[in-house]
Amino acid sequence: MLTHRSTFWPLVVVHVIALACWQYAYCCEWAPVFTIVCHLGLLAHGSAAPKAGFFIPMQLHGATGTMALTYDDGPVPQHTEAILDLLRTEGVKATFFCIGKRVAASPEIAERIVSEGHTIGVHTQNHHWSWGFSSKKKALREIEECAQTIETITGVKPKLFRPPFGVTSPNTAYAINKSGLRPVAWDLRTFDTSANDEKALIEKTVRKMKGATIILMHDPEPVALALTKALINKAKESGTQLVSIR
Repeated sequence: MLTHRSTFWPLVVVHVIALACWQYAYCCEWAPVFTIVCHLGLLAHGSAAPKAGFFIPMQLHGATGTMALTYDDGPVPQHTEAILDLLRTEGVKATFFCIGKRVAASPEIAERIVSEGHTIGVHTQNHHWSWGFSSKKKALREIEECAQTIETITGVKPKLFRPPFGVTSPNTAYAINKSGLRPVAWDLRTFDTSANDEKALIEKTVRKMKGATIILMHDPEPVALALTKALINKAKESGTQLVSIR
């Protein structure tokens, strides 16, 4: 597997060779530009694709025959509560990666997540768009503040972390390792945040769920409730065990 650590020095050597060819051999004028573009492309892919494990290895799968419903970006009134109502009715436990400031704004929902037996994880304090460009200090502060908010309100010390947007970098990878939390990604992304046709999205997700063990959803999204119901129905029909991540 390609990782940032395993490719760093080989790529440095490639850059040096490319520069030498351009500077001293008077050939391959395009070589330095080509190697830089390729390097940047690799970094961009590694940053935005958690499955690549480029900057930090993440949990991508659960046990065979199981499926974990996971939710990012909550808790939010009504939406998260409706999902919790459904999960309670169906007797299903799930995993919620919560934003710290939203936990502080809706403490009763965070308390309910924990009291009803679901797993609660860290999704940073503010979920800022600049997460991937954070310094080590800022990234660690975002993680630790969220973890502290969750523990203060629920009494539970979270053990899991999911990065905003699934994005990682050398600095955020350092912060995740420093926090001691276990990073969790997914093996099936539902794309519920960009749903134009809810019915088509649900049908597509159900078709793709065979063999998937960690499903990514977002509880603030209106489609998440119907999507959850469809996934639960299909899992029970196929004999798949629905679990939370511990």
